[in-house]
Amino acid sequence: MAIWRRQQKKESLYHRRVMSKRSYTVVLDPWPEGNGYTITVPVLPGCVTQGKTKKEALERAVEAIRCHIEGLEEVLEEQIRPTLAIVEV
Repeated sequence: MAIWRRQQKKESLYHRRVMSKRSYTVVLDPWPEGNGYTITVPVLPGCVTQGKTKKEALERAVEAIRCHIEGLEEVLEEQIRPTLAIVEV
């Protein structure tokens, strides 16, 4: 039962994200050798990806942003989850 609720909650988070598209500014940093790009997302520290072409790097940036946000949601969910305890008085 708990697994089903967790899955249901993840699906609702996914649908909420899909329903509310957001735009993120990314920084394309060309490699000195000229054979690829590194992409960083300034508003999401630690969200970094790369690709051989601009198109590939940008496609990977979309996936990196999704994964990064999903990870943040899981951490937040863990932090705000109430803990039950039995106390004898």
